Amino acid sequence: MKHSQKLLLNTFALCIKIFIKALVLLISTRLVLNELGASDYGLYNLIAGVISLLSFLSGSLMISTQRFLSYSMGENNQDKLVSVFNVSLLIHIVIAFVLGIVFISLQPLFFNGFIDIGDAPIEVAKSVYDIMIISAIVTMSTIPYSAVINAHEDMVFFAISEVLVIIVQLFAAIVIMFINSNLLVTYTWLMMLSIVVGFLSKFIWCKLKYKEVKISIRLAFDKYKIKEMLGFIGWNTLGSSAVLLRNQGVAIVLNYFWGTIANAAYGIANQINSLVLTFSSTLTTVFTPSIIQNKGAGNDERMIFLSIFSSKLSFLLSSVMAIPVLWNLHSILKIWLGDSLPEHTEI
Repeated sequence: MKHSQKLLLNTFALCIKIFIKALVLLISTRLVLNELGASDYGLYNLIAGVISLLSFLSGSLMISTQRFLSYSMGENNQDKLVSVFNVSLLIHIVIAFVLGIVFISLQPLFFNGFIDIGDAPIEVAKSVYDIMIISAIVTMSTIPYSAVINAHEDMVFFAISEVLVIIVQLFAAIVIMFINSNLLVTYTWLMMLSIVVGFLSKFIWCKLKYKEVKISIRLAFDKYKIKEMLGFIGWNTLGSSAVLLRNQGVAIVLNYFWGTIANAAYGIANQINSLVLTFSSTLTTVFTPSIIQNKGAGNDERMIFLSIFSSKLSFLLSSVMAIPVLWNLHSILKIWLGDSLPEHTEI
C-alpha cells in the first residue's frame, strides 16, 4: 500500500471512530443526565476535572514517546526502538506511582471545603474520587502502547480499540437505567471498566505485533535516554499544563461560586467543544508519525509539506464543524437534552 493511501485509510478509520463517538456521546449524555440528575452529573465532571488537572502529564508523555519512536523508525534503528519503549515504560510506571500518592494525599484537601459537592454524601464523592485515581493510573499505563500503535501508523486498530471503549461507555449509561441505588458510584466503576478494556486491547495487540514491545530492565535504565526524553517532556508539559489549568481552573471557579449545576453545564459544553476539535486532533494523529519519520530519515522537504498541508486541512475541517454548531446551538441543545438541559449551558 502506498503511503498516501495509508494516510487516507487512517483518516477514514478515525473519522468513522469520530462518528461513532459523537453518536454514543449524544445518546449516553442524555441518558446519564436524566438518571443522575444535573447535580450528580456536575459532581462527576468536577472530580474528573480535578483528576485530569493532576494528570496533565499524560498528553505530554504520549506526544514525547511517539516522537522518539517515530524518529527511530525514520532512522531504521530497531535497537533504539526497543530502548525508547522500555525507557518510556519505566517513566510512565514511576509517574503513575507518584500521581497515585499525590491523588491520595490531596483527598482531604478537596473534600474539606475546597470543592462544593452539592447534596451528594461525602462518602459517595470520596468513592468516585478513589475510583478515578485508579482510572488515572490505568490511563497512564496505556500511553506507551498507544504511542507504539500511533508511531506505526496503525490507526485502523487504534480506531477499533477506541470504539470498544466507547461501546463500554454506552453500556455504562444503559446499565444505570436499571438500578435504583449508588448510581454515581456504579457509573464511575463502569467508566473505569471502559479504560481497562482499552488498555488490555492495546497491550495484547502490541505484544503480538510489534518487535520493540519487549521488556528489558537493562535498557529501561538508560540514563542518557531518560534525560533526553524527560527534557522533551518538560516543554510539552509546559503547554499542556497551561491548557488544562485554563479548562479545569474554570471548572473549579464555577463550582466555588455556583455549585455542581454550573459544572454540569460546563461539562456538556466541553463535550461539544471536544467533538468540534476532534477533526483537527484526528488529522494531527494521522500526520504526526509521518512528519517525524521524514525528519528522522532526513527528508525535510517532505516533512515541511506534510506539516503545512495537515495544518490547513485541520483548520478547514474544524471550521466545517464549528460554524454550523455555533449558528444552531440553541436548537441543537434543546433537541439533544430537552428538559434536562442545565441552566447556562448555551452560554
